[in-house]
Amino acid sequence: MLRDRPPAVIEVYRAIESFINNLGKVETVARDRYVLFRSRRIFVDLSIMQDAVRLVIHLGRRVDNPAFIKIVADSKQVSHVVKITSLAEVKQFEPLLTEAYTFSLG
Repeated sequence: MLRDRPPAVIEVYRAIESFINNLGKVETVARDRYVLFRSRRIFVDLSIMQDAVRLVIHLGRRVDNPAFIKIVADSKQVSHVVKITSLAEVKQFEPLLTEAYTFSLG
């Protein structure tokens, strides 16, 4: 999954994974370049790209942030898509990762 990826992308992925795994009981499902994180249900999924980590955060509400490249709502959740390229960006989204985890437990 991380083979042949730039060090910055690997660093971003590992930071996201570490943060999520410290939230509580989380199952990680990885296939090819895709990773799903779930508690009772999936709350984050991501794709490892060549130059970034594409992060999808599933929340119970819409959050407007110019960093989101796509926001999709259905009857159960609102999915927010962002491309993360640095550790500073990971830090920026940690509160929403925590919120998504909490939402997934409900």
